[in-house]
Amino acid sequence: MFDRRRGLDVAHITLILKELGRLHASSRLLQAKTPDQDLAVTHDFLVPDIFVDESMGLRDVFHRQLDQSIDLLERFGGYERSIAWVKTLKLEFVQLLTKHLGRSKYNVVCHGDCWNNNVLFRYNDDGEPVEVMLLDLQINRLSSPATDLIYLMYTSLNGEVRIPNLNTFLDTY
Repeated sequence: MFDRRRGLDVAHITLILKELGRLHASSRLLQAKTPDQDLAVTHDFLVPDIFVDESMGLRDVFHRQLDQSIDLLERFGGYERSIAWVKTLKLEFVQLLTKHLGRSKYNVVCHGDCWNNNVLFRYNDDGEPVEVMLLDLQINRLSSPATDLIYLMYTSLNGEVRIPNLNTFLDTY
């Protein structure tokens, strides 16, 4: 696994983007074989409402993270407007996730949690990454491929790598 405390470099992110491209493209091919069927119905691993499904526990996880953010802001002091915003966000969180991470006209099978802690790399003898494997696929779903790309780019890259290479990364994908 890549050290998650560091942002990915160009070689690592390139491998992930190619693998995500294969995942997304293969789901389009699968859908083309059965155009009149909903993939989420025919493949029960594609949970359509992962953020509202109580059995997944994700709402509680995100609420705890928002509570921790509020606690941290309160300890620093002077962030009353930010605290009020996070409290409002917490109330509307499930609706926001459903709206922005739900289905679109560009549906593909998305990883759902693609960041540098959910991939494994194989390296050659020179220490260069040559292969990647996507892990932790329990929240994959049908959604826009942009959800995976945005999540990956903003959780696993620092600005020094992402900003000057963004167009190249998108071309690679």
